[in-house]
Amino acid sequence: MKGLVADLRVIRFIDEKTFVQKNKYLIILSIIVIMIGCIGSAIFISNQKVQKLEYEKMELQVQRNDSIRQVIAQYCSNVKRLEKKGDNHEEQYEQSYIEAYETISKAIEAHKNLSEDKGNRMKAELTKTKVQIEKKLREAFNDLNEKAKLFEADDPEVYEEFRQRAQKVKSSLCINNK
Repeated sequence: MKGLVADLRVIRFIDEKTFVQKNKYLIILSIIVIMIGCIGSAIFISNQKVQKLEYEKMELQVQRNDSIRQVIAQYCSNVKRLEKKGDNHEEQYEQSYIEAYETISKAIEAHKNLSEDKGNRMKAELTKTKVQIEKKLREAFNDLNEKAKLFEADDPEVYEEFRQRAQKVKSSLCINNK
């Protein structure tokens, strides 16, 4: 009898399915879920790196624009100071206008490097200031020419000085208008 019971156990074990056989679909499903999780994590991490790079690039652009705006503000401050000096008709006032005209031209050039200017408001203000200074330069040119004509016959040295000053203004306008 003992042999028969042992044989029955062997038969029973032979007929039974192993763990892998019983849970074959569950194991395959678990492996697929783990693979999908790994792939999803890799994609998520990759997207995070891309977003971080985009954020850093955007932040760099903002810093660049801020520094350009500071330069433009400094130029505008210098232009106002020089324009005020010219408006007061201090000695060599036309030279102040020439410097202001060159400085506002530099500010407009710096503005071209800005990547954003909502509605080009800043450029419009800079251009308006440049036109005003150009008008003052033309007035100074006419004024210096009139003064030169007044002294032409009486004092040739003073005439020559006013004529040279008028030429500086004229050359500044011609060079910058090209």
